[in-house]
Amino acid sequence: MLNNNDINNDINNHIIDINLKFQPDDKKTSTDIIREVSTLSPLETYKTFELGLKLLKSGKNVIQLWENNDWEEKIKEKDNCIEDLNKDIEQLNTLIKQNEINVKQEKKELVQKSITDTEIKLNCYIDDYKKRIVELEDKISGINDEHYKSKDIALQSIIHKYEERESDIRDKHELLLREEREKYVSSMKEYSDTINNMNNMNNMNNMNNNNSTIIGQEGENETFRELNLMFPKCEIEDTHTTQGRGDFIIKDNDLSIMIETKKYNANVPKKEIDKFYRDMISQCNSDVSCGILISLNTGIATKEDFRFEVNNGKFLFFLHNVSKYKRWNNISLAIKFFKLIIEQQDYIDFTNQDVINQFTKSAKDFRRNYSRQKNRLDKFYADNIKDLDEQQTLIGTLFQAVNVKY
Repeated sequence: MLNNNDINNDINNHIIDINLKFQPDDKKTSTDIIREVSTLSPLETYKTFELGLKLLKSGKNVIQLWENNDWEEKIKEKDNCIEDLNKDIEQLNTLIKQNEINVKQEKKELVQKSITDTEIKLNCYIDDYKKRIVELEDKISGINDEHYKSKDIALQSIIHKYEERESDIRDKHELLLREEREKYVSSMKEYSDTINNMNNMNNMNNMNNNNSTIIGQEGENETFRELNLMFPKCEIEDTHTTQGRGDFIIKDNDLSIMIETKKYNANVPKKEIDKFYRDMISQCNSDVSCGILISLNTGIATKEDFRFEVNNGKFLFFLHNVSKYKRWNNISLAIKFFKLIIEQQDYIDFTNQDVINQFTKSAKDFRRNYSRQKNRLDKFYADNIKDLDEQQTLIGTLFQAVNVKY
């Protein structure tokens, strides 16, 4: 139990504390309140303080409740604010995502536009280059056409010149042929008599040997005659007695051509071809630039007719059946071909096998075209002679009809 002294001490202490800390809200001062408390008995004073403490605790709870309500309102406001912020954040995120989609789409469109622009530029460059290529091809084609046209004109001019020369020579040959034919018929009769005499004097073996020699001489004489008829302005040297010089050398200005004549019953053997090759490159034939191996009555082993070759820088022809089928004109054609290529040999590489092959093919075409032209000319000549004969007959018939001597 509390005694009065303890109560008084507690009261005094609390009074002091209240005096120091408590600041009432009404008009009473702390002195007035202390005065009223001092009139109370110690027990009343204790009860008053106990009641005040309880009221104070109860008031604190109410105040705290008030404060809690305020905080709840504030928290609710904050929650609402946070909810609004979350909504704003959500809208911002949606906006950011939409912006990212838009940026990606714009980037894709920019890349596609850049690719399209680049393709357009590249197509423009390609079109320009194609046009340039076409222009260059047209230009090259024009240059080639002009080049081949000029070469064709030059070649036609050369051919025309030789055709005119050939025509003049042919006219002269017609006249000389009759004279030469009579002269050589007489010579052939003499040779025939000689053969007959030798046949009577020798035995069968010697006769065979002599026949072979005489046959060779006949072939050489026939060739010599035809060469003189075809080339009346050229120097024709009989070289059959000179070792390694062939049978004849034709000299036409600066051109020297060796002619080797063979008259066999079978094809000219390969050993004769090899000998012809050796003779052409022999030192004694350094002045000779061209050669023709002629088989009068047969072919030549391993060689086609009118075969053109280049051997150690010298031009060669191989001719078949020249006498048998009266192909003497092939000699003239071969020499014309020699002249054409010699005029151009400074511009042609005759060490190139492809070039040689092309000329070998062209030689056959050259002869074929010449033969066609000659056949057409012969036919034209024959047709005109026939027309002239018919005209003469018609004129004679006309004169007979009017009883006039024609």
